[in-house]
Amino acid sequence: MKYSTIFIIGLLILGSCKTSTVKVKKSDEVATTFYFTRHAEKDKDGTRDPNLSATGKQRAANLATQLKDKNIKAIYSTNYKRTKQTAQPLADALGLEVKIYDPNKLKALKTMLLEKHKKGSILIVGHSNTTPTLVNTFMETDKYAPLNDADEFDKIFTVQIRKDGFKTSEMITGLT
Repeated sequence: MKYSTIFIIGLLILGSCKTSTVKVKKSDEVATTFYFTRHAEKDKDGTRDPNLSATGKQRAANLATQLKDKNIKAIYSTNYKRTKQTAQPLADALGLEVKIYDPNKLKALKTMLLEKHKKGSILIVGHSNTTPTLVNTFMETDKYAPLNDADEFDKIFTVQIRKDGFKTSEMITGLT
């Protein structure tokens, strides 16, 4: 009798517990994710448009590995060897063409990207000053400062835009 009373009380307690499921509204779903990074390490050859160094080539390969499963639909780069070479390993892995943009027209780039890319993920490769500026342009805020030109090559910024237009941003460190 004692055990059956405990069993019945236990059932009553369990029966009174509510289970809840969280449903994600369609408007809360992420529609587009933009990945922004600066070019990898460049050769110090004294030219205005150097190639990537051996370390930079390895970092570009690591970027491709890190982003290859992120549903990247398009890749954009400025028209410099170092930015194109940073983007190219991922473009090769995904069979995409690297599209060129003008780093002096970031507002126009933002407008074009938002109009053209409503789904999936996009990679944009820029420079120590233009990459944070472009992220700030997307977020309509002044959240991110320029990167240290000498040694800050390990950052990836993300901007996620939900179907309802809500935007979030994050800076990820650790790109090796």
